[in-house]
Amino acid sequence: MKNKNKQQNQNTRQLLGIDEITEYSLKTAFSEAVFFSIKPSNISVMSEANLSAKIYSLMSVLKGLTGIEINSR
Repeated sequence: MKNKNKQQNQNTRQLLGIDEITEYSLKTAFSEAVFFSIKPSNISVMSEANLSAKIYSLMSVLKGLTGIEINSR
């Protein structure tokens, strides 16, 4: 019962173990998770050249980051 009361008094950051929220990431004691918001495009109406350019741009951004792990959900 005592542990349940302690959890009720914690805020969301404490419950999730988040130490800091930056403009683009969440930092915990163990790691930093970086998030990029990608605006979806209707690729069915894009030309092949336009689609290739978008993919290349995203790859360029990701190449600039070291030690990244990509999770898609």
